[in-house]
Amino acid sequence: MAENIPDPLRCTFEAGQDGAAVLRVVGDVDTLTASAFTEALADARARAVRDGLAHLVLDMGSAEFVSVAGMRSIVETSRDVAGAGVPVAVVGLTALQRSLIERIWPGTLRSGAPTAEAAGAAS
Repeated sequence: MAENIPDPLRCTFEAGQDGAAVLRVVGDVDTLTASAFTEALADARARAVRDGLAHLVLDMGSAEFVSVAGMRSIVETSRDVAGAGVPVAVVGLTALQRSLIERIWPGTLRSGAPTAEAAGAAS
């Protein structure tokens, strides 16, 4: 008998206000879902670049858990997107997650990143 087990990870892409692309992440980003997360990030990057969007907002506010593999994907995609001329704002990380990323990969995240709404995310 199949149980109603929710998907461990769900990523949705939307065009926000002011030319922003928003990737909202819900669920766990861990070793089991890291490849799907990386794929969603790569797709968001490609869409943001293709559509000439002003910036990409990675909204992690509904992510329940983010492993080091997930953090690595955030860092690598942030660098790739910025290298393609699309600034990225990572919002919704816990203070501990943000601190770990900054300690492992210094200078990766913009300090004082805006909320998803302030960065142009659609509500």
